[in-house]
Amino acid sequence: MKTRTGTNTKDRVSLFRIYLFGIVFLSGCTYSTGEKEIKYIIPDPVVPNEHVLGSFVAMYPDAREMTWSVRDRYFVVDFINKTEPTNAWFDTPGDWMLSKADIPFERLSGEISDAFHSSVYADWDIATVHRLERNTFETVYLIYLEDGLRSVHLYFSDLGYRIRAIADDIEHEDSPLILPEKAMEVIDDLFDEASLVDLWHDFFGMKICVKDEDIYKNVAFGTYHEWICTIWNITEEDVPENVMHSFLASDYGIYPVEHYQITENRTEVSYVFHFKKEDKNCILTIKSSGLLKSLVSY
Repeated sequence: MKTRTGTNTKDRVSLFRIYLFGIVFLSGCTYSTGEKEIKYIIPDPVVPNEHVLGSFVAMYPDAREMTWSVRDRYFVVDFINKTEPTNAWFDTPGDWMLSKADIPFERLSGEISDAFHSSVYADWDIATVHRLERNTFETVYLIYLEDGLRSVHLYFSDLGYRIRAIADDIEHEDSPLILPEKAMEVIDDLFDEASLVDLWHDFFGMKICVKDEDIYKNVAFGTYHEWICTIWNITEEDVPENVMHSFLASDYGIYPVEHYQITENRTEVSYVFHFKKEDKNCILTIKSSGLLKSLVSY
């Protein structure tokens, strides 16, 4: 008969409870010098419930140096997972919601590395790199960059698609993503088997990035989670001949196009041309009929 080594999940939970008890026991203690007593008051630590603790131990059996806290309505634990500093979020019933781990740049995929080095941020200093995993969403990777007093967060998919860029002067936190039911119904209506990649809010409303048959698409929603439009990148070959003719015949046809996009809403499909005119970035939208719709420059 073989002797089983190691501990099972129940044993690990019990050991972790002993560890927590020790912390709580020390949260208020008195030390005597012989002349006077000095009472040290340590803030009461956050103690997760057994559902949260069980889920955590099951997911991260090798975790060490744990510190628990509460943010919003979630239990959050900062710890070392093997060699990676990590934090994980759980809701009260014990469902895992999010994990964010510090990783070296060299651990990123070749697609992400190539996308970064070919971007306008290639010369910026890399401060930190994170792997971000969230319940029901695909894994994304976050690169935090600095350039003097400027800084930016870049979010990439595992295939090197840059999902979004956030300047550091915009407050944000990588917290669990909650997809509104109405928005999920829209996603189900628009796509057969698209996977969720990211979700964020900006001045105009909510954006959801999905992967539809290996094509990344951004779906825009209004204030009440109504569908506004869907936009995604395309190549020059995907632009209809009449639309390309309209662009080349316009006053902007002399400028090289940096990239193309297609956007669709309930009533029409349009094509978007991104180019530079002198020192300005320009976005020209042309309807599928060939009519120029709008021009934005900044």
